[in-house]
Amino acid sequence: MGSWQGAADVAYLAVASAPTTLAPWVLAEMRDRLHDHGYRAVVTAALGPRERDALIGAGFDVRSELATLSCDLGTEMPGLVNLRGRTRRGRWRDLDVVLQVDAAAFAPFWRLDADGIREARTATPS
Repeated sequence: MGSWQGAADVAYLAVASAPTTLAPWVLAEMRDRLHDHGYRAVVTAALGPRERDALIGAGFDVRSELATLSCDLGTEMPGLVNLRGRTRRGRWRDLDVVLQVDAAAFAPFWRLDADGIREARTATPS
């Protein structure tokens, strides 16, 4: 749990899928704790059906649906042009540029702040 995009009144919740985490009494306690800490709303990370259903049962509403995409790698793909011809792994000093790209790509609600970028970088293997 933490704040969503640095907002003092909106909490961000990354839900673990363990059955005990999704128990109604745990979710009710979590909502009470967030309220006691001054949050007026809470948003979650992307959820699977099981987690979604448990949270809906605890009084959450669906804000938006996540689209997942696939691609048959056996078919020909359109070429991508990289004028420099090279890529490199992102560095922390790139953070300002990454935040600018994120701001240009997403509506305000979905934009990441520095903490969101940090979480995204550590959530997936290198």
